[in-house]
Amino acid sequence: MHLVYILILFSIVIPGSFSKRDYSEVPVYEIDLSEPEISKFVPGRGSGYFDYFNRLSDRDKKIFVKLAATDLLKDEVKLDEPPIIIYKKDGLFKIETYVHIPISFDKALPVFKGFEKYREWVLKGMNIRRTDSKGHYFVDINDMEYIPAKKRFRTKVYLRVVFGGNYKLDLCVLDELDSSPVPVLTLQACRSSKLVKEMKGEYRSFVLPGASYFVVYFSGYARVHWALYNFLPMALVKSQVGERVETILENIQYKVEDVKEDPVNRKIKNN
Repeated sequence: MHLVYILILFSIVIPGSFSKRDYSEVPVYEIDLSEPEISKFVPGRGSGYFDYFNRLSDRDKKIFVKLAATDLLKDEVKLDEPPIIIYKKDGLFKIETYVHIPISFDKALPVFKGFEKYREWVLKGMNIRRTDSKGHYFVDINDMEYIPAKKRFRTKVYLRVVFGGNYKLDLCVLDELDSSPVPVLTLQACRSSKLVKEMKGEYRSFVLPGASYFVVYFSGYARVHWALYNFLPMALVKSQVGERVETILENIQYKVEDVKEDPVNRKIKNN
């Protein structure tokens, strides 16, 4: 959906290092399951998660270990703001982040699969800055419409920098939310455009056996116009992408948890 379009247009290099033991800053591709210091996060044969872990793909095993190492696989998790990794690799902008949802996946599933209703709640507060800044985002998301016959979202955005103006972007939907052991929702640019040459985002839900919660792990990449890649100030990218991600993840949480707070009226935060 539109969040994929916004999140992965921009990038900042954040180095990961196991020596820091801060797994919130380690991209999944850097995780080595054979590393001695992360072996304690791999479920042993006596663990209730042993069978679940061994059903995962190699990539999902790495994500599982990262979530376990950052205490995301617990009943109660308190995060002031989502941990976000945004970096450049192989000519692409890439992003990884995650959110803990304290209800069962079965209860949240109808919300995730109700694509026609995304327009009603996903866009709340999307163009309102979260900080005390009086400026604007350099991209506004003005509309998104689901087209069932084509299984795609049609988004309308306004770009304030470089090639300023109104644009449309179609995002094709691949619904694997009924799959196991990791339900997946994938959104991908249906075709190349002037601004976005290629783009893909995945929402992977880790649903542990018997747990009353689940964790959504989002990752995405985009190959964009060289001017956007080279000339957007990194300080601007870092602040605006961080704010946008917080709003998006809060919208998801409020909707699936049936919280009535309106994101438009959230308390302003200071960076």
